Amino acid sequence: MTKQLAKFIADLNQLDKHHIGYCGEKEEDILHDIQEIKPYFITYEYEGEIEAAIGLDIDEADRSAEVWGPFAKNHEVKKDLWNQVVNSYENKLQQLSFFVNEKNNSTLHFLQSINATHQGNHAILAAKRGIFQNICHSYHEQYRNDFLLLHEATFPQTYLSGEEILKLLDQHHKLLLLTENGQLQGYVYLEAAPHFGEGQIEFLAVCPKARKKGRGR
Repeated sequence: MTKQLAKFIADLNQLDKHHIGYCGEKEEDILHDIQEIKPYFITYEYEGEIEAAIGLDIDEADRSAEVWGPFAKNHEVKKDLWNQVVNSYENKLQQLSFFVNEKNNSTLHFLQSINATHQGNHAILAAKRGIFQNICHSYHEQYRNDFLLLHEATFPQTYLSGEEILKLLDQHHKLLLLTENGQLQGYVYLEAAPHFGEGQIEFLAVCPKARKKGRGR
């Protein structure tokens, strides 16, 4: 069932009109995330085939969840799935977050119907290897306090604290620093997924005094 669910999500998530930002677009990526993250899913099936699904990546400590979906071609089915979520988690979750493609009009209309509040927009950028100069260097302990202060000031209450980032550092989790005359100018935190040939820039920040000088670029 897990593989069938991954294929169902992948088939829809490759289309802007059904796309949800929390999920990948490749079946193997989605299957990997489902197995690792283990979101709670509610599905609607017809004759053994999945017709709709909604998932919750739950943070029990914060009583919040990121919503994978709802994935369905039918607006009414999305409402039915949502009602099941509400009935199951009404007293357990205080906040649910959605990450919907701007061209996914069906889901945007659904969110309006449940009185969801628009919080902001995100841009997804891509760049190819070989167009950058390597002027950053790996994290060094002497910049620990400066990094922690900059991270917490730039991204307060984010999903990874500065201390948590430092504990994650290894060959697939890199913290690169931009320094000048022994002073921290900025940093970028990267996570690599070699199995998929991909990586992500999770955080990038420039110190206030170093801004508007092209440091971020």
